[in-house]
Amino acid sequence: MNVISRKLTNIEKSMEILNLHGGTSNIVVISKIAGILSTKVIRQALDELLEQMPFLQCRIAKHDRDLYLTTESTAKIPLQVIKQTEFDLQDAVEKELNQTIDSSKYLIKTIVFCNNNSENINYLITKTHHAITDAKSCMVLHEKLFILCQNIQNKQPITYTNKNNFSSDDLIYVEEFMPKKYITILGIILKNIAILKEIFRNTFNKHQTLKSEKKEDIVNFKCGITQRIISPEVAEKIIKNCRQNQVSVQGAICAAMLKTVTNHIRKNKKHKIKTCCRIGIDVRKRLNPEIEPEKLGLFASNLLLLHNISDEHDFWDLAKEVMQQTNEKLNNQEFFINLQIFEKVFEYFEQIVANPEKIANTVDVSNIGRVEINDNYGAFKLDEISFIPSCTILANTILVGVTSFKQQMILNFATSEPSVSQSTREILANNVISYLTNNLL
Repeated sequence: MNVISRKLTNIEKSMEILNLHGGTSNIVVISKIAGILSTKVIRQALDELLEQMPFLQCRIAKHDRDLYLTTESTAKIPLQVIKQTEFDLQDAVEKELNQTIDSSKYLIKTIVFCNNNSENINYLITKTHHAITDAKSCMVLHEKLFILCQNIQNKQPITYTNKNNFSSDDLIYVEEFMPKKYITILGIILKNIAILKEIFRNTFNKHQTLKSEKKEDIVNFKCGITQRIISPEVAEKIIKNCRQNQVSVQGAICAAMLKTVTNHIRKNKKHKIKTCCRIGIDVRKRLNPEIEPEKLGLFASNLLLLHNISDEHDFWDLAKEVMQQTNEKLNNQEFFINLQIFEKVFEYFEQIVANPEKIANTVDVSNIGRVEINDNYGAFKLDEISFIPSCTILANTILVGVTSFKQQMILNFATSEPSVSQSTREILANNVISYLTNNLL
């Protein structure tokens, strides 16, 4: 196997710093499986997957005071097998959300839950380093793995498009596809203007967040999760409601999160609350050429939506405001600037760790929409798939990762405990669902 390597970009370095601090920002994907799929087949499929994808062959190495992606001496993709009698699924997921990936050895790890006294798998969990992937490509990664499992079970030959013939050009990164104006002097000026605006807003027009329920040193922060599943029948009614009110599902989810959290902050008092809603943006389809999810790499950014919300703020009006701001910021390509601002994590991480509440948004929404991957693999089927990024150091906020698959909607809520406790997160999650399901047609 030829050895390939390249320097990490500043955005990738920021992700490695977050990884080293309790796994913050790494992406965990959970797939529920029905049918016959053994750990032996998964192990073989992981080895085959490794041969096909250059990023999965990489680890992060330090050389001459810089960090590199390199395929030299990378370990196999780890596979941990858990019997359902030994461990709770949510505990296993939370453990992964709060653990660093040993990036000096590998950038992805796998856990499977098996039926009691059986080799057949019920759940597949992957945790992937955010420097080499985003939520959309993680979904495709699961599909690739399942296709390999199907081929192995059916004893079909496995073909490779580029086996052991990769170059450093295959380790693509978002900066090389960005419009040139964002990587020139003009781009630096635009970035600095955006940073100054953020400093001004955080100084003179600060948004509100959930209050810390308990003060702790950041090393004791823990990412906790709460899952809510909306059935296909109810999800279809939500979509119809959104269409009737001329808003997107994304707008409705953001509005539900904002109304829920501001009501919690307000506690029956009547005053407007300044909010900041961070939404995830898929950059892949906004590049020229467009990057398909089959290509691993970090191709996600964000937009910050600012709203003043009163207790009488109409839910659907707020959803429309979310859509309007989103469209304006998409047209202005603010997501490219925000990608560059994210590099500052690399430069100022110590200050961020010292003041985690200062980087908290009121709410954080990552909605990847409908997942268009196969669900039938012969001897086994994919029943559910969802994702959640870790938020270990994000105090005073609530994050949700939203996935739609087979007409079912899964919302994984996350908070950093004990700043926002499990009991508060459960209440907030229930209220978000209530907003989405109120007055269904």
